[in-house]
Amino acid sequence: MKRTFIAVKIEAGKELSDVIRHCREVLSDEKIKWVEPENLHLTVRFLGDTNPKQESMMKEMLRDISANHLVTTISIWGMGVFRSLDKPSIIRINLSGTDDLRKIYLAIEDRLEEAGFSRESGQFVPHVTIGRIKFLKNRQGFIKLLEKFQDTFFQETDVNELIYYQSILTSSGPIYKPIEKFQLMK
Repeated sequence: MKRTFIAVKIEAGKELSDVIRHCREVLSDEKIKWVEPENLHLTVRFLGDTNPKQESMMKEMLRDISANHLVTTISIWGMGVFRSLDKPSIIRINLSGTDDLRKIYLAIEDRLEEAGFSRESGQFVPHVTIGRIKFLKNRQGFIKLLEKFQDTFFQETDVNELIYYQSILTSSGPIYKPIEKFQLMK
């Protein structure tokens, strides 16, 4: 069994990279597990443990779906959190212009349900996770940093492929290994 997920790779431009680096420096005394720059991505659907038969089905499904959806452009802007400012768990970068991604997500959900998978219980919130918060000593400093970048535009990026990944958990952090890439229509 492989631990798998479907995602879009995000290549951080200079401004986004600089802001992430700045956040890591300012929050260096906090207990935050930062996502390495090479691992930045937008998760379309986490699948979890997947057997070889399911993996084969995922590849066929993603081939079909990507052949029926166009390349799209998304905007990467602003910083926020999941949960609440009182108890933040994830530091995220916001995305907009994601209507086409939402259609891809819904197509994947429909196909997964037909194959016997349960639908995700939460709402699809396209974002890029940059850090997982374990504990904050200076909550006010953290909030001030978030406010500084909450409306900052970082970049636009083309979404031209879906990537089916294997996530290998290690003591030094996860390794995301592409299983196969699926080009969207141009």
